[in-house]
Amino acid sequence: MKVDLGRLQIAMEGVLPAAMGVTGWTETLDQLQIATGAQGVNLMSAASSFPAIQYSSSISRSVEAYFAEGWAERDYRARAIPLFQTQRVIIDSDFMSGEDYNNEFFRFMGSHKLKYSALVGFGSGKQALSCSLHRHADAAPYSPEEALILNGLSERLTLAASFASAISDAKVEGLGEAFDRMKTGAIFFDRGGHVVRMNACAEALMGEDLNVSRGEIRARLPAETKQLHRQIRIAAGLAGDVTMADAVRLSRDGKRPLVIRFQQVSGFIRDFFARAKVMAIITDLEMPPQPDPRTIQQAFGLTPAEAVIALLLAQRKSVQEIAEVRAISQETARIHIKSIFRKLDVNRQAEVVSIIASLR
Repeated sequence: MKVDLGRLQIAMEGVLPAAMGVTGWTETLDQLQIATGAQGVNLMSAASSFPAIQYSSSISRSVEAYFAEGWAERDYRARAIPLFQTQRVIIDSDFMSGEDYNNEFFRFMGSHKLKYSALVGFGSGKQALSCSLHRHADAAPYSPEEALILNGLSERLTLAASFASAISDAKVEGLGEAFDRMKTGAIFFDRGGHVVRMNACAEALMGEDLNVSRGEIRARLPAETKQLHRQIRIAAGLAGDVTMADAVRLSRDGKRPLVIRFQQVSGFIRDFFARAKVMAIITDLEMPPQPDPRTIQQAFGLTPAEAVIALLLAQRKSVQEIAEVRAISQETARIHIKSIFRKLDVNRQAEVVSIIASLR
């Protein structure tokens, strides 16, 4: 089956809603699969083997095997990536001969009844991505004529990625500013573990003990640097809403350690196109200690959410600031605050400050 231009135009209408999180990716990729005469479609980074990927329902088992068996590091088609500098769509005949299909990678592909591909590049720089279209061995390879048609898909995906990334970047900036108001350092990393943003508090902590070199976070001691990189990867690979990795303690000359906790960025910036995938929260043990939220929860019979908000109230945060930090509406924040006041038997924020201070 050849690329169906009419169906492709209809399928491409679903790309932007999927990128913005309005609809799911699976349905959109399933439609692209039909329109392009493929037996499978997936989106992933064009320059990294990191397992951040969206795929059509037909190849879910193939994708699992691809990463589980280490083919992401041995993908024969990775040698086509440099061609993205001069063209947006790469088909097998652009960089392969018939003998290349004897490579062990294609034996793996064959075990999943896949052989031919077209790689549709989009995005740019570290956000270079690929939409891979896969066909069975008994289908015809993608032709140069089909590649020309698929340039339109590249343009649509690039536009969608630009919109989604811009929105995500703005929200990451806002999150960083919220942590600044809490006097807390925050560093954001992409799916490959490279720093994409840090707030002012984090920048103030940069020095010999903690720094960023060529986009990578580094500690003074190599062993601690290794721990940092490992925890970033763990956090990036975790699924679900609770994505905490282990904390890392960084030693400092003449000072108490820094404690860095990593978690996967979730919620409104969990989209495939978001640059920030992992967030590091830095606790400077030189700063005056704050009571643990669990202590507050147990002492006053608060819920976990109320305990965190009580701590923010003790830091003299406004309703607006609390709503931003917790990613909730101001009305929801007010409901929590009313419940906290009732359980603490107080009427003013200043009283909350005094009570929480007594727990230190």
